[in-house]
Parts: sequence; structure tokens; C-alpha cells
Amino acid sequence: MPIDPFVLIVADHDNRTFSIEGPMVDDNPWSKPVVDAQQGGKRHINCFVPGGPARTNADVAAREYQREYHYTRVPAGSIVSHPGW
Repeated sequence: MPIDPFVLIVADHDNRTFSIEGPMVDDNPWSKPVVDAQQGGKRHINCFVPGGPARTNADVAAREYQREYHYTRVPAGSIVSHPGW
């Protein structure tokens, strides 16, 4: 069964910034860089797939995240990047 593309929000809570990654169909390449950045309390970051219309629309995801958390959007890949980059 094919997976529909989705966007991933990577949030840096120390700097109050976030990036929108994707669309993608597999967020596994992002898991290790995020966990590595979190190890030992080095960085307070996380990533997640938003729900509703934001799940597949980067602009909607960005607007909703900014409205709810008042973080600044930064370019994709600037908080963490997966090993393919």
C-alpha cells in the first residue's frame, strides 16, 4: 500500500525556530540526526508530522506552527540534516 507524501516539522526549542522538511514518504532518515542532536541534552529539538491539512501542505504547516508557538521558520535542513546531504 503506497504512503501518501507528508511534511515533517523539525523544531529547535533552544532557538525558537523550526523548519519544514519534505514532502517525503519516509521520515526515518531524519530520526538519527534528531536523536544524535538530542543525546546528552546537547540540543532541545524534536520532529513530528503535523495532522490535518498541515500533514501534506508545507505552507499550512508553517502557518499553523508559527501561529501556535510563535517560532521563526528557517530554511529546510538548517536545524539538522539527514546523512544524504
